Amino acid sequence: MSLNFKIVKTPEDAVIIARLTKVREKMVGTGAPIFYKKIAIFLDQWVQRNFRAQGASLKGSVWPPFKYGGRWIKGVGLDTSAKLLQDTGALRISHLPFSSNSDAGIGSSLPYAKFHQEGIGVPMRRTLPERVEVHAAIAQLFDAHA
Repeated sequence: MSLNFKIVKTPEDAVIIARLTKVREKMVGTGAPIFYKKIAIFLDQWVQRNFRAQGASLKGSVWPPFKYGGRWIKGVGLDTSAKLLQDTGALRISHLPFSSNSDAGIGSSLPYAKFHQEGIGVPMRRTLPERVEVHAAIAQLFDAHA
């Protein structure tokens, strides 16, 4: 699962793609990969903040709490200090940023990442930002680099 800014689906996406195209034209031979690395780093920071806050950083929504108030540990009982989606840390560290000469994003190759992101069979607990949540920050990166 990854976030990619190449697909145009909304008017806002069209605006950001147009700005990106303008910046790309100005950046020919001027270190464009650094620009995309900055976007990838920004997205990684967003994901890591989101995990630390257990979804509380999301606009208008937070991760649903544990059904019984914590994680059940066999032989011990209910661990009310457990953190959502962070039992082993595998999901959190599986989100890897990537960049190329014309693209940047972040994603996880774990099959169950999509289930949590989209709420398939489990409560929805988004780990990746939606485009509208990062458009403004990425636009600022565009403007700073242009």
